[in-house]
Amino acid sequence: MNVKQALVALFVSVLTLAGCGDGTMMEPPNPPAADTANVRVLHLSPDAPAVDAFANGTTKIVTNLSFPSGTDVIKAPVGSADLQVSATGKPASEKVVELKGVTLEKDKSYTVYAFGKLAALQLNALENDTKGLSTSNVRVRVVHAADGVGTVNVFQLPATGAPVPIAENLRYGTAAMPADLPSEPFTVGLDVNADRTPDLSFAVPALPKGTIVNVFAVLDASGSPFLLAQLGGSVTARLDPEQAQLRVLHLSPNAPTVKAFVDGQAPSSWGDVSFTQATPFATFSAGMHKLDVGTSASMPVLTANGLTFSGGAKYTAVAIGNVSSLKALFFENGAANLDSGKIRIRAIHAAPAVGTVDLFTLGANGMAMPLLNDVPYSGVSDPLDVPAGAYTVGVDTNNDANPELWFELPMLPGGTVANVYVTQDSTGSVFALAQLQDGPTVRIEKATSKVRVIHLSRNAPAVDVYANGTKVVTNLAYAASTATLTVPSGAYNFAVTATGAAIGTAVINANGVKLLPGKAYTVAAYADLANITARVLEDDMTGINATTDIRLNVVHVAPTVTRGDLYAVRAAGNLLLAPNIGFGDSARLADLASSSYRVGFDAEANGTIDIAFNLPVLAPGSFANVFVATDAMGEVYLLVQTMSAGTLRVNASAM
Repeated sequence: MNVKQALVALFVSVLTLAGCGDGTMMEPPNPPAADTANVRVLHLSPDAPAVDAFANGTTKIVTNLSFPSGTDVIKAPVGSADLQVSATGKPASEKVVELKGVTLEKDKSYTVYAFGKLAALQLNALENDTKGLSTSNVRVRVVHAADGVGTVNVFQLPATGAPVPIAENLRYGTAAMPADLPSEPFTVGLDVNADRTPDLSFAVPALPKGTIVNVFAVLDASGSPFLLAQLGGSVTARLDPEQAQLRVLHLSPNAPTVKAFVDGQAPSSWGDVSFTQATPFATFSAGMHKLDVGTSASMPVLTANGLTFSGGAKYTAVAIGNVSSLKALFFENGAANLDSGKIRIRAIHAAPAVGTVDLFTLGANGMAMPLLNDVPYSGVSDPLDVPAGAYTVGVDTNNDANPELWFELPMLPGGTVANVYVTQDSTGSVFALAQLQDGPTVRIEKATSKVRVIHLSRNAPAVDVYANGTKVVTNLAYAASTATLTVPSGAYNFAVTATGAAIGTAVINANGVKLLPGKAYTVAAYADLANITARVLEDDMTGINATTDIRLNVVHVAPTVTRGDLYAVRAAGNLLLAPNIGFGDSARLADLASSSYRVGFDAEANGTIDIAFNLPVLAPGSFANVFVATDAMGEVYLLVQTMSAGTLRVNASAM
């Protein structure tokens, strides 16, 4: 038998079963029972009309067979036959293609298929031989019937490891040698440019054990490739190429607006993208692709070759770095197996001027909790599945486990997939960018804290205060407090100098001070000049009943006063507020109802009040630091520092 053989072109994820394709079998009259062969016919020409098929120019064996379908088994006489195909209703004499001298042998099985464009239609026949086939395997034969597609390589794509060749250097119009494979589902890869890397992939379902399955690579009328698997009888299964999705993000701070192109083409949904902007997801065939970024596909400023898309997956590509050193990142962004009560976060280091970093989250206890260690520039973390909610992320740039930068992420509901980029703008300012699965990017500026400074060293001159080397307070006098400053959260080195003095002469150096997001602090400089030091106090109003209560934090900064107990002085009996408070100590009192209070200090802890003060009445919801201090004349007094009204000196009152 003269058997011209044929193969594949492209593959996918949707399986559709077709019946006999409207083709009706016409068996020759009274064939000898012992002398027949089994023949099936396939119509694989995308632009040809429905057809009839004839044997030897006289006997019609198929009528009205349309693309892309096949017949059930036809019992045909053994021997040599000429086969003709004509448009439905036309006689064999008006054939559009003919295959001469097909030898049909007794009890053997054949597939006859018409393929190619109508103007160059071809007819071929294959013998379907199951000899030696294990009952647990399936025999797969790939036929390249995709007109216009050049020589291809066909691979089985395992879940891990290198592709396994099924057919190599397969030309249009030829069939590969049959391959016996397990009947389980598998993925087929098609290489169309001779680089032995699959450009398309197709998900093949479980196939019937102990059978031979012809798999034809075909183009439909629009030029889209698919596979047509010929199963039992007239049943065929269409396999379209697997598809994946890609979006592209612009994170080069000094690069101009650009376009993104995949394999030289820009999807219609992709427009221009500028810094921090991303394209929407677009759909592409699974396989190997090239990404170009620039003003045109022919003049890219960044090219990423060999991007592999797996069927059903979602991907993000990112252009990072300055325009002189652009770099492409590429990673999968799916939600597979994500619990409905969790979110999936991936961290990406895209700040070109920032070295290797450690990432932290802010725990409920206010402590920095390690999240990721040693993330280099251009590093992409594995996805982290964490309970849904709002998270504060810290970035440690100097490996001291003390984040210099904090970012407050928005509340994310369960099932959300988010990328969090640490990046920089054209001024060098570091910020975070949140990219959700199906929405715009959101720029997140550094989280902020509030801080104020109070000067409580009685014999020190007016001072200047530096934060991380920058002067932030000038000429702060004794017993004075600055206004509240809003600053980026993070780690600070504070230095205190005499006003006008160089930072190198600082009398206080407080290094590694942690200012956490959303919190307020007071930095108090206290003690006499020879022993001057600083204390960082948290001005914590969490949980206060703002309609009825006040909150006081008592701080002992009086160098002439010994350790003692603090009381609320009452006619009905004194109430101990803070026991055993010494110089440099602080004590946050239990919340008190807003009212007038007289407080007394028992310096000898013997139950006798040695000095008393009448506090001012504070409005409900107020917070105040109450400093027990000594002035330059040796007089003990209270300095009440509220959140909004500055400071108020309270002198001792008569006992």
